[in-house]
Amino acid sequence: MIRAILDVLILTFFLILSLPGKWLVFLLRKTGHYDAGNKLAKFCAGILFDLLRIASGVKLTVRGEENLTRDEGVLYVGNHCSYFDIVLSFCAFKTCTGYIGKKELGRYPLFNTWMLAIGCIFLDRDNPRDGIRMVNEAVDHIAHKNSMCIFPEGTRNRNEKKQLLGEFHHGSLRIASKAGCKVVPMAISGTAEIFENHIPFIKSTPVIIEFAKPIETADMDRAQLKKLPDMCVEAITKMRLEHIKELQ
Repeated sequence: MIRAILDVLILTFFLILSLPGKWLVFLLRKTGHYDAGNKLAKFCAGILFDLLRIASGVKLTVRGEENLTRDEGVLYVGNHCSYFDIVLSFCAFKTCTGYIGKKELGRYPLFNTWMLAIGCIFLDRDNPRDGIRMVNEAVDHIAHKNSMCIFPEGTRNRNEKKQLLGEFHHGSLRIASKAGCKVVPMAISGTAEIFENHIPFIKSTPVIIEFAKPIETADMDRAQLKKLPDMCVEAITKMRLEHIKELQ
């Protein structure tokens, strides 16, 4: 319980004390200084997520760092087991990265504006037309070297040991086909053991995040793009199987 209380205190103080930094991020981007805005957002949010990781006692192992990039926007495609997936994956990324999240995440004051500052997009899943807006905004972020991360399962997998991956929503990868960007499959293992498996307690636990080789989409034809979700599922499943063996 002490770790949970500490995480809440860290989040609360950060959201209050970081207000000037947040508005500076928006100002830089509005005046066309996207690179500077992205770097500042990565720095500020990175401090918060690193503090949450340390306070939670997570032993994070990152693999495949050679597959990450600093000079272009990409689409990270990962499995989803925990609220901590965002916290820990952001710590692993080399550049500022936004997330595609459900609209409910945008209802929390202060927190929602920092999510917007790192490039997050809130999606109304009950409105099919909102998906078009989401794709267009994500493509714009990637064009400005602000990478995006999506969890195509759509919801958290609550039994990651028995079910390595939930069903992928293939339409979510339209971002890559429209942006013509690289897709980096990302496997996350162990995060459900931090919080979800024993709410409301936070437990110190080992977590593995691994990045597969980027998949080039710029020259893919329609038939190849149709196979892109299956390529991601195959890469993530292969990494997750190794993780599960190691974490047992």
